[in-house]
Amino acid sequence: MKSQEGSATVAAMGTVAALLLIGMLSIGATGALVAKTKAQNAADLSALAAANASPSALMIGDPSACEIASLAAVHNDAEPPSCWVEFGDIWVKVRYPFSFLGMSFSVEARARAGPE
Repeated sequence: MKSQEGSATVAAMGTVAALLLIGMLSIGATGALVAKTKAQNAADLSALAAANASPSALMIGDPSACEIASLAAVHNDAEPPSCWVEFGDIWVKVRYPFSFLGMSFSVEARARAGPE
C-alpha cells in the first residue's frame, strides 16, 4: 500500500490557489465596476454642463457645446469624449481608463442632455 502522507497538503495548496484566483478576479471586477461608475458620472456631468452652459447653441445645432463637454470630461479624469448635437440635445460618449495587474483597460459610458 502506498502512503497517503502529504495528500492533504496538496489539496490545501490547491484550495488556497483557487481562493487567491477568486480574490484577484473579484478585485478586477470591482475595479471595472468603479471605473464604469466614474465613466457614467463623467458622461452625465459633461452632457449636463454643456446643456446648461449653452442651451441656445443646442437649439441651433452649434457644436461649440462639445468644447464644454470635453472640458468637463477631462476634468473628471475621462478621455476627451466624442460628442454631437442632435435635435436640441447634446450626446456625449466618454471612455474612462483603468488598469489591473499591469494591463490597461477602458470602459465606455454615454449620456444625453438638453434644455428644459
